Order: sequence, then structure tokens, then C-alpha cells
Amino acid sequence: MWPTFADGDEVIFEVFNEQSLEVGDIVVANHPLKHNLNIVKRITDIDINERIHLEGDNPDPLSSEDGHNFGPVNKENIYALLPKDMIEGVQSKPMCVRKSRDDLATVAISALIIFIAMILVASVISAMIVGSMMRLLQESQNDAARTDDLLYGKVIIIDATITSVSKSGTEIDAAVILIAFEMAPGSTPINDEKMLWSVYCPNEVNSDQDRWSNYGNFESATTAIGAGSDVDAVDRLVPGGTYMLALTLFHDDDPATKQGGCPPNQGETHTLIFAIEGGGSASSWELRYKQNIDAGTQLI
Repeated sequence: MWPTFADGDEVIFEVFNEQSLEVGDIVVANHPLKHNLNIVKRITDIDINERIHLEGDNPDPLSSEDGHNFGPVNKENIYALLPKDMIEGVQSKPMCVRKSRDDLATVAISALIIFIAMILVASVISAMIVGSMMRLLQESQNDAARTDDLLYGKVIIIDATITSVSKSGTEIDAAVILIAFEMAPGSTPINDEKMLWSVYCPNEVNSDQDRWSNYGNFESATTAIGAGSDVDAVDRLVPGGTYMLALTLFHDDDPATKQGGCPPNQGETHTLIFAIEGGGSASSWELRYKQNIDAGTQLI
């Protein structure tokens, strides 16, 4: 909840006992996917089914987990509420609007065009200078586009193939997907345990509830000649390097987690997300499963 609350702040909440909840209220809730974790978030919406959308005030969407990661929660997940009279004294920090780099590049180019127009009004510029400035504008736009690729394309997936499938009858219980990927040139080196992956899929029990998932980090990544499952193979992912990573997707039947995991399912499309722990940009891809799912099936 930074910057509304800083680390070390002591805040008195009252036990939630069916008090009226409103958008803007700050609550303590149980993380729907990590039941030993409590989170402090602000209510940003309450839908018609009384499902509650929670978000943090930190403008960095990857600084912590909130509704962007696990979706809306039920009232049962909330067990403490900041008193109403205290909320008025807590300044609400507006969430940062995440604009794309294309929009920022367009704004920059527009500013340069206005600057050129002001120079033309102030003095007479030769056709040669005008032509040179327009070429600079075009180069600036191309540079901005290249920068956009570098900022948002930290990981380039080369191939994604199912290498093994485990079934109970006709139902798939688990599968291993081998991902071949390249760290984009120009990106910064990253410790493998700081890179995270997650796969999200539909909730097969109740589609209105939180999606199921499997997740992990890149610690078992290997070089391109490896099998993607050796923790000691590499320590850092470097720009221009090509690597392998084995993703194990399985049904999670542990009643404590209350989620089912994301092994392949015929005809479904699951979402694969790569992110950097503690912040940075994230990338996502679709895993499209056909009717026949076997070892050797290529997904990307």
C-alpha cells in the first residue's frame, strides 16, 4: 500500500463483521491463492455479485500482488476494515495510468513538431534545414519503436513443445512443456531466480471464481543444449543468450490451496506470463491446445 502506508507504519483496523463496504475502503484480506498470506488493499469496485476488487495504491503494478493477479474476492476473504473516520484522513493515491511506449513516442514526436513550427514562425529557415529536421523526426520515431521492443520484449520465445504427458484414463493429470527462449539484445542481465513464470487457466469447478494456475521461477533454466531442468546450470540470464526452461503443469488437489492447477486441456487456451520479481515489465503468450495433446505437440 505504499505510498499510502510506509513499511513500519502501525495502523489500527477493526474486525470485519458484515459492516457496509464501499469503494475506497482499505481492508485486510486473505490472499485467495496463498492462504497463509494476508494483504492490505483498497476496494476499487464491488460488482453485482458482491465480488470485491482489490488493488494496491503503489503505482508499480508488479510491486505486489492484487486483483490484477488473482481477480475479485469474496467477502469471506476480508476479515478487517480500516474505520470509516480514519479513511478520510488517509490520502488516496491515484493509481498510475500505464501508458504504452507507443503513446509516449507519439507525444514526443508531437512536441518536436510544435518546436519546429515555433522556429519557423520566429525565423525563416531554409528548405535544407527543414528537410534535416524532418529526417531527425523520422529517426526519432524509429528509435522510439526500437526502444519499445527492448523494454517490453525482454524474453523472446523461440519454441514451446510438450515433452511428456501423464494421464488418468482420458484426463491429463500433468505435462511438461519445454520452452526455448532468448533474452533480447539490449536487455539487462537478470538472476535466474528473479525471473518468474505462471500459467493461468479456467476454473473447471466454477468459472465465476478465481482462475487456476501453476507458477515458478527460471532457476532450473539451462543453456540451449540442456533440458531446461538443472538448477545449477546457469545463474544469470544475459542479453542475446538462448536458454531452455521446462514448465511442469499439474493438477493441484491440495484442499489447502483450493485450486486445480493448469495441465493441458483439449480445446482450451491458457495464458503464459513471464515477469520480473519485484517490478519491471511482464510479457504474455497464449498456449492453444488442440483436440489431440501428445508429446511432441508444438504450442508456440
